[in-house]
Amino acid sequence: MEIKGEYLFWDYYRSALIEEKEGKPMHMKISTLLSGMLVLTMLILGAAADEEIENLVSNADFEAGTAGWSLGNVVDGAIAVMKVEKKGFLDECLYIEIDAVGDAGYKPEIHSPSFAVENGELYTVALWAKTEEGVKRDISIKFEQNHDPWGGPSQTFNITEEWTEYHHSPVMPFDDANMVIHIGTQQQMGDIWIDHVRVYKGKYIEEDLEGQPKRISVTPIGTRTATWGQIKSR
Repeated sequence: MEIKGEYLFWDYYRSALIEEKEGKPMHMKISTLLSGMLVLTMLILGAAADEEIENLVSNADFEAGTAGWSLGNVVDGAIAVMKVEKKGFLDECLYIEIDAVGDAGYKPEIHSPSFAVENGELYTVALWAKTEEGVKRDISIKFEQNHDPWGGPSQTFNITEEWTEYHHSPVMPFDDANMVIHIGTQQQMGDIWIDHVRVYKGKYIEEDLEGQPKRISVTPIGTRTATWGQIKSR
C-alpha cells in the first residue's frame, strides 16, 4: 500500500537538513523531524482504519437467533435439531445436534444467509467451530449455489473440542447472486457449535478480537494459508 504522505515526511526531513546548514539550534531540527514522523504515522493509521472489510453474511454472531440460517436435508434417516446457545466463542453461537445421518455428507446440512459473488474473484469464509469433549470430527465448508446445480468450491476440516477458527479462500468460478455457506456434517453424528462467521472478498486476514484469547487459525487439510494483519468485521 502506497502512502502518499511519505512525501510529506521527506519534506520535513529536507527542512531539517536546511536548518542544519543554516546553523539553527539542535532542538529545532529534532522538532522538525518528529513532526514529520508524526504526520507519517497518522497517515498510516488512517489508511488502515479505512480498510474495513464488509461481512457479506448477516446475523453472523447469531444475535438474532437462527434468523437467516437453516438446517436442511434432514431426510433419508437423518435426525437433527438446530438452535442458538449462549455458550459461544464470543457469546451466542449456533448449536447443531445430530442424532442420525442420511446417505450423504449433506444429510443433514447447515446453510447461512445468502450473498452474491463475482466470477474470478477470491473470497474468504472464516468461522469458529468446535465439537464435543474428547471428540474429533470432520465438517465441510463450502461456497454453494443456493439452487441447482448446488455447485461451488469446498474444503474439509477436522474440528476438535476446542474453539478454533477455520478458513477457506477459493476463487469463484462463476457469478451468482444467491450463494450460501454450506456446512456439511459428513455423515457423522454428534454435536457441532459454530460462531462468528465472516465472509468477505479477498485473502484470509486474521482478526484481533478484543478481550478474547488469540488462537492460531487452522488451515484446510493439505493447504498452507498466510496470515494478513488484522481487521474489524461489520
